[in-house]
Parts: sequence; structure tokens; C-alpha cells
Amino acid sequence: MKLHKAFAAPIALALALGLAACGQQNQPTTPGGSAPAPSTKPSISSTAQDIKATARDGLKQGGEIRLAINEFAENWNPMNVAGNELDYTHVREPLSSPFFNFDAEGTPTFNKNFLTAEPKVENNPNTKVTYSLNPKAVWGDGTAISVKDFQATWKACDGSNEKFECATTEGYDQIASIEQGATAQDIVVTFKSTYPDWVAVFAGGPARAESVADETVFNTGWSTLVGHEGWFSGPYKLGSYDTTAKIITLVPNDKWWGDKPKLDKVIFRVVPIEAQAQAFANNEIDSFDIGVNADFYARAKAVTDGEVRRAASPQWRHITLNQDASAAMKDKAVRQAILMGLDRMAIATSDMAGMNLDPVVLNNHTFMTNQKQYQDLAALTGIKFDREKAKKTLEDAGYKAGADGMRAKDGKPLEVSFSVLTGVKVSENEGAQFQSQLKEIGIKVNLVQVASKDFSQTLAKRTFESIAFTWVGNQFPYNGLGQWFNPKSSSNFSGYNNDKVTELIGKIATEMDKTKRDQYVLEAEKMIWEDVQIIPLYQRPEQVAVKAKLGNFGAYGLGSRVWENIGWVN
Repeated sequence: MKLHKAFAAPIALALALGLAACGQQNQPTTPGGSAPAPSTKPSISSTAQDIKATARDGLKQGGEIRLAINEFAENWNPMNVAGNELDYTHVREPLSSPFFNFDAEGTPTFNKNFLTAEPKVENNPNTKVTYSLNPKAVWGDGTAISVKDFQATWKACDGSNEKFECATTEGYDQIASIEQGATAQDIVVTFKSTYPDWVAVFAGGPARAESVADETVFNTGWSTLVGHEGWFSGPYKLGSYDTTAKIITLVPNDKWWGDKPKLDKVIFRVVPIEAQAQAFANNEIDSFDIGVNADFYARAKAVTDGEVRRAASPQWRHITLNQDASAAMKDKAVRQAILMGLDRMAIATSDMAGMNLDPVVLNNHTFMTNQKQYQDLAALTGIKFDREKAKKTLEDAGYKAGADGMRAKDGKPLEVSFSVLTGVKVSENEGAQFQSQLKEIGIKVNLVQVASKDFSQTLAKRTFESIAFTWVGNQFPYNGLGQWFNPKSSSNFSGYNNDKVTELIGKIATEMDKTKRDQYVLEAEKMIWEDVQIIPLYQRPEQVAVKAKLGNFGAYGLGSRVWENIGWVN
């Protein structure tokens, strides 16, 4: 994923930076309502990475990089559900070097700045991991990273105290104990059973114990970055935090013990999404996320000292249905009809028009189409684009069509709402298509405007009925089901609750046999697909506009940013 978490590693959500401003471009359909089969060949290699890889001695010492974010966070805690947004992650990254770095194939390598050796792993019978901390590893105030930081991080999100609003409990809930080993630098993490994705739990290292000590500081103590230098440990530190001009400036951390950062400043300033392409053209920022916006793509390509860098990544567009928002959404028949009534290929084609990319409809929540474990759940379950079947499903459930074709049950019109993120063209496009396509099967859709700055709170408070956005996956795809579909997860925005699926999520988390693990995923995915609460649309390419002379920066795919190695090419 393009996930670069500061501490824990939940799958991040993105505001929807793909901003295609195209109208509806419906594909021809057969009388039965089936769309032509989508291409199954990704147009970008699954291990592609485009960052202008440059050795440190090929980079200048000094200079600055100017980046855009959509808004200041109300909560900067990366472990909190309200802080788990990609923009916020990008700001935290230079402040928080990870314990593991990932290459283009998603393979982890321990970060020698924090660990002196590859962690020792035993699986007899439980998974036990021993981390050997670098004695030089300290927090921003000079305090050594210690076992108490690991313990506090674990206890905050192990699920035992639901007052902690964690983005995910995945992994933490599998830990039995964390103890100091033979020395203060030896940290022994023992799991309750086997746990194959142990790297994911502390991939970004632990949180500072004081920063997650209780639910109050965890949920409300991260409203600013000011005064919290001791909560971070990375090559950069906070220089200034201007809430009026909406600019955050990071400078090299004088307590950093690793390679000296190449840049003098990393500057983040609030630029509305719709204005970022123009800001790049005006030389006001040095990079921005193009997403799937044809206009942004064309404008970025026209900048003479810029270029577009591309990678495949497990970022995927989808529509989340909130089952607790209305009686209609509680009805499984309605949710199934919505999925069957949507021509997702037409939506993908419209969103990605002008991008010179081959849209691929996604029919899985766990794996992308270019992964060997991918299974087409629409084909396996029969719940796929078919408007005639959608109409029959609604008819059988008691939703009768009136003279105008719109449906009602027991005298109550069948209506649902779709939250559109104002100014985010891809959201506007998807809302318009959701509305027009569902009208074809007799469902009235009301579009609700939501300011893009309110996106995180809209999800966290679940004040929506249906909404589209991008999940930005990570190098651990098996963890996603637990984050999205476990009823105890704060990232379960749909309100999904299926006891059989929850049981399978537990098995997926602990199964060491890859074949059995994939089978558990398939069993869970079939039920999830039939329940219809997250509707995948398509795999979203990673496309980043970057100044051509910026090295080690761009489209990372499954790889990591190493901030001390980002700079301007000589």
C-alpha cells in the first residue's frame, strides 16, 4: 500500500484524490444487463515503482520540498480512527522513521537505525519475536525507546478497552505478553498462538507510552503537533505549526542518529484538492497526487520541469454502505440490488477516462486483480451487474414499482442517500452515476453534499448512508478483513456483523499454512460479498506529479519512503 504509518500499520483511507471530471460513459449492455467482461490485465506491473532512485551521494545537501495537504488534522494520532488518513500519514512520516522498510515487492528489511539485527522469531507453539533495539534509538526529547512504549501501544489497541478509538485492533489483540529480555534493548513479544503477520504489528515501531497512556490522551490529546516533539522519533522534527496560514514546516532533527537528512525543510501547506494541479503548475508545490483525474494528469504533463511517476498499488475505490443509517440499508435485498444495479465498469471507465490506463473492475476486498490469490467473487456468488436480477430481487422483497418506475414498500418510497465530497470530482462523478444507475432499478438516490475537510469525521461518526472513497492498502493484505469487517473495529464504517465471518477472521490471523489461510479468506469473502456492505469499484493506480529533479520520491507502490534519502539530484 502506499501506507507509511508512523506507528501502527492499519490500512489507511484516502479522501478520493482521483478527480475525473468526465460525465457518464455507460458501456453497451446485453438485454440481461450484463456488462462486457473487463480486462484482467493490469496496465502497470504489480511491483512497479517510480521514484527516480538516487544514491545519497547523488543528492544535493540542502533545499526544501513543498507538499500539499487537504486540511490540518483534528487528530494526529496514527492509531486513532480519526487520524488514519493518508494526508496525515504523509505529515507524520518524516517525523517517524519505521522499524521496517519495504522494497518494491513489499519485502520488509529491518531498519538499522532502530534495530541492530533481524528480529528473532520462534513458532513453537506460539509466535515469539525478540526485537533488539539500537541503543541510540531515542524519542525526540532524547528519551530511549523502551519496553514500556511497546506495552502501552499494545494495551491501547488490544481491544480490551473500547474507549480507545483505535483504527484497528488487528495484531494487538493477538498478543499475550510483552516483556523486557536479557537487556533493556531486548523486547520480547509473545503472541497467543501463531501469528504469520507479526511484522505488521510494529512495522512502524511503537507509540510513545505517554502519547497513548489512557483513552483521553489517545482520543483527544493529539489535536496539535506542537509540544509533542517527544512523541516522535525520526530524521525530522517540527519547525513551525501555523494554524492561520495552514503551513507545517519540518526541519532536521538534531537528536537523529542516522544518516543526515538531505533537505533543510519539508513544508506542508493546505491546498484544496481542486487547486493542487494549478499550484504545481505555478511552482508553489513540488508534488501532488494526481489520482484518477484526467485534467490533473494533462496539466501535470504540461509542466516543463515536472513529470508523472506511476506505480501499481493496493489502492482501491469502493462504495461503503452504512447498514445502520436507514431501514433500507438494513435490508440485505436492497444492498444486493444496489450492487447488481451498478455498472461498475462504466463507473471505472468514466473515472479513469483520459488517463491512458486500462480500467479493471475489482471483485475482491482482500486481493488485487494482479495478485495470484485473487478470486472473482462476483462470478463465484452470482451477485454481479444484472439489472433485471436486481429488479426481481427488489420485487421479491416487497418493493413494488410505481407508474414512474420508482419503488416503494408498504407505502414508503425506497430512497437512499449518497454523500458527495464537495469539490472532489471523482466523488461527484460517482455520486451522479450512483444516482442515475440506481434509478434504472427503481431506487431513488438523494445526493448529500459533504465538505472535503469533514471527510474523516463523517466516516468516524458514521454520518452517511453511502459514500465512496479510496482504501490505501498495505503490504499485509490478510489484515484488511479484520479492519473493515470485525464488529469491534472502529474502521468498520459499514457496521458489518457476521459471526461466521468474525470467526474466520480469527483463523485468518493465526493460520501459518498459506493454502489454508487463502481458503479461509475465500470462505469469508463469499459471505461478505453476499452481504454487500463494501462494494469494490476498481484498483486505483498511484500517479504522482513530481518535479523532475526530486530524487527518491514519487510513486512507491508497495515500497517505503526513506525520508533522510529524499532530496534534489545534483
